[in-house]
Amino acid sequence: MAKKFVVLSVIYENYDIFLRNYDAIIRQNINSDIIFVIVDNTSSPNQSYVNDLILKDNVIYYYNVSKPRYSFKNNSFHHAIALDLGINIIINRKINPETLIILDPDYFIFGTNWVHSFHNIMKRKRILFLGSPWGMKWANKYKNFPCVQCLLVDGNLISNLPSFTPVDTSKYYIMLFWRIVYSNRYLSYFVSKLLNHVFDTGSLIYNRYQNTPNVIFREISYDDFKKKNFYSNFSEFEVIISMIKNLSNQIEIFEFDVIKCVHFRSFGNLNSNNEKSI
Repeated sequence: MAKKFVVLSVIYENYDIFLRNYDAIIRQNINSDIIFVIVDNTSSPNQSYVNDLILKDNVIYYYNVSKPRYSFKNNSFHHAIALDLGINIIINRKINPETLIILDPDYFIFGTNWVHSFHNIMKRKRILFLGSPWGMKWANKYKNFPCVQCLLVDGNLISNLPSFTPVDTSKYYIMLFWRIVYSNRYLSYFVSKLLNHVFDTGSLIYNRYQNTPNVIFREISYDDFKKKNFYSNFSEFEVIISMIKNLSNQIEIFEFDVIKCVHFRSFGNLNSNNEKSI
């Protein structure tokens, strides 16, 4: 019997990038029962793209109308609230996936049947979390645990996950403290060390589960990446390969065994928001 998996992604204008990622996931995992839960944070959604998403049988689309209060990093909180909404959708609809895959729309994974491969590794090694750590360029971020850019979670844990927001957003004094602290990166780093607490999207998950069994991907350089015959092995993804080549200085690359991952930090001059140009 086919196992059920859920990919949870938050969109902010990057519809076209997500649809390319959706296509890559489907094409590489033809025997997997995958449901996509998409929470849209775009201020003014592109109705053409929204219609494309709604018409897909394996997509649950939800427009996030909520706005976080008292937020200094409004985008970060809005993203975290959207992830919380996605988790609630999964729970309320009783989807009960074997594995939850939280994935940024611009985080591409390449490997035949990688969904099943990751799931089987998690079951065989009895690990609860698997995924990508923060890249080395993020000096103040934790490196020993998967981050929300690519985070696979054992399905049995979904109902026990804490909020993806770094602090209690309903308390004004907590939000005010957080706003002051994060106005300066050095101050935020010092306070995080002093309190032994990371403040970031998904940090409550990290703080609760950092000592539980988990596996993280290995970051590699672009030069090492080119030596591994990626372009010839995945030549069918012509447009994505072109994006990787053109934006090689704006990507992070990770690997796990034969599976390769590319995370776009920026799209430069490529138009990835509301226009179908890529």
